[in-house]
Amino acid sequence: MDARRIGGKPKGKPKGSRRAPRESAGDDRRRAVRFAAMVRVDYPAAGRSRFAFTSNLGTTGLHLRGATLLEAGQRLRIALRLETEPRPVELEAVVRHADREAGAGLEFLPDQDAATASVRRYVEEVLAAKLAASLARAPTSSELVTLLGRHHLLAGRPDEAVDLFQRALEANPAAPPIQLALGRLLLERARGDTDDGAPALARLEAHLAQAAEVVEAEALQELRRDAAALRKAATRRAEERASAEAERRAREERRREEERRAAAARE
Repeated sequence: MDARRIGGKPKGKPKGSRRAPRESAGDDRRRAVRFAAMVRVDYPAAGRSRFAFTSNLGTTGLHLRGATLLEAGQRLRIALRLETEPRPVELEAVVRHADREAGAGLEFLPDQDAATASVRRYVEEVLAAKLAASLARAPTSSELVTLLGRHHLLAGRPDEAVDLFQRALEANPAAPPIQLALGRLLLERARGDTDDGAPALARLEAHLAQAAEVVEAEALQELRRDAAALRKAATRRAEERASAEAERRAREERRREEERRAAAARE
């Protein structure tokens, strides 16, 4: 599930909405996790300084609620008032989409390491921490669990994501979104396992067998197909290794036999 839709799925393109052209790198950055958050943002518009509050915030961008007078494609300098920082954090941003009523989506421009590090600290220490504490008490929302799991993954903490998904499934086994999210994560681990995917692949296969009890077969079809392809490739590599090892042993035995015959001939 797309974390950007946490709070409600948009119903079509609102009237007055404008979107700026996007490059592929921008697409990748926009996929970053956004947390529901209300943070004051100061920005210039119509020749004067204004402010608005965010509806969501992530490490690569934010959404400003309400009428902002901003235009899609506009570049501007904004200041975020984060409780983890002693002074406002200034960032260059571009307006990716704007709507007269719904607000504006901004993406932070790259190469602002110090400022984005401040945003990342706020996201990690405040937003993600609050959500993690809430889910530790009651991991009942599949949407919020998968949101935090994605955040852990993007932060390079796959073990925490796996642990989160498993705890959520213990509390609510009949949660297809979490079953699928854990399956995709285990699939990536199986693909990256240096031991031909054997341990991770076995774990993936066990999970898919369990998930089949609560998830529709069609939803699991792609994961099953990918797991089967990994198993086939792992089996082929295992057979190739076994064949190579048998050939090595046969060569070693022939060498030893030749040495014994040579020794006998010298005697």
